[in-house]
Amino acid sequence: MSEHPLSRRDALAAMAAGAGVVLSGCGPSGDGGGAEGAAGGGGATAGGAGDAAPAAWVKDASPFVQHGTNLETRLADLDGLLTPNDLFFVRNHAPTPMIDPASYRLAVGGPGAERQVELSLDELRALPSHTLISYIECAGNWRGFFQR
Repeated sequence: MSEHPLSRRDALAAMAAGAGVVLSGCGPSGDGGGAEGAAGGGGATAGGAGDAAPAAWVKDASPFVQHGTNLETRLADLDGLLTPNDLFFVRNHAPTPMIDPASYRLAVGGPGAERQVELSLDELRALPSHTLISYIECAGNWRGFFQR
């Protein structure tokens, strides 16, 4: 029996999931003009002065309620059981890192991997993708409902 319970299939699935996370944070390459250019706008937040944080977004933040580095989906914008990707909330503990898509590399390795793999964004995008409908509940989304 293997010392590591992670199978090759599970490792590849984890890498694909990680690739999806990385790609979900990558907007169009644009002019590479830093956080402002990549974010499509300023880092201002919709909350009060106490909520202000250096927030750079790789997706349009205007449909969301902004809380520091988090974007909360407005309940009124949801229709049906499925949340469209462009309305999916963002829950971060720090500002979104702005990367240079042309030089970015993701290294995957560790004790459970047979070998370390390093992939460019183009290589990540070329990996097969899989759509899965799943339900989650996150206290970071619609936080107002949890304060009552």
